[in-house]
Amino acid sequence: MTAEGPMTTKRLDRYIAEAARATDYAVGFGITGCDLDERNWWVAYARQSTREQAENDRLGDYLLICARIAKQNAVIVPREYVIYDAESSEDLNRPGTIRLRDQLIAGRRIAGIIIPYQGRLSADPLHQMVFERECVYYGVKVLYGDSPGGQDWASQTSRLIQA
Repeated sequence: MTAEGPMTTKRLDRYIAEAARATDYAVGFGITGCDLDERNWWVAYARQSTREQAENDRLGDYLLICARIAKQNAVIVPREYVIYDAESSEDLNRPGTIRLRDQLIAGRRIAGIIIPYQGRLSADPLHQMVFERECVYYGVKVLYGDSPGGQDWASQTSRLIQA
């Protein structure tokens, strides 16, 4: 639930459109009509965990960060692949992450994932490491807005320390 009530599709669409407009990337963020059978698309993933955080409603900020990263990397995020969870970061068993991991990553449906802040995925470093290993296994890139996304030793250590 947010200050305006529960997140609706209409409100989420408004946030997506605002992020695309603010970054001048309406051609690449939250676009509709994509052939989702192609595998070159990216996901923008955002999460707000507790009621208190949801009432602060930072989702617009998170999507703005995702749109900026998408534009900087010249990647396309279809509207269907903007995934939002309003659940705790205790584990990865949230509707959005389950869809992301089981259908899109393991199904090799996407090229990469944009996450605005490392903590939006999970507060647990072990969960983050498992998620990242799954992505490496399936050839899916991960970009964070607040930490390096590489698989080199320095990037992995930086994320572990930051978690």
